[in-house]
Amino acid sequence: MEPGSEAFSGPVLALGKHNVNVNKENAMKKNMGTMDRSVRVIAAIVIAILIVTKTLAGTLAFVLGILGGIFLVTGAVGFCSLYVPFKFSTKKKNGITAAQS
Repeated sequence: MEPGSEAFSGPVLALGKHNVNVNKENAMKKNMGTMDRSVRVIAAIVIAILIVTKTLAGTLAFVLGILGGIFLVTGAVGFCSLYVPFKFSTKKKNGITAAQS
């Protein structure tokens, strides 16, 4: 879709072969279910404990610390930007997860 076309509804985010329309309907819309969010937050807490107790150190601690921070933020917000290009969601809609439909 080109900006001059009638079907264009906002800026287009180019992600490799996938183009994603960025508009108010799909920008930062929650796409994570309760279980997904809980697992991410618990994983972030476990990583933090391992770093604080010095069980993890060095480069591995640094990389997992960044990953744990990302897990914590995405779990708290309920939005994972990596799900958007694939139109994936673990949030329940009418009793079933969107991934099942």
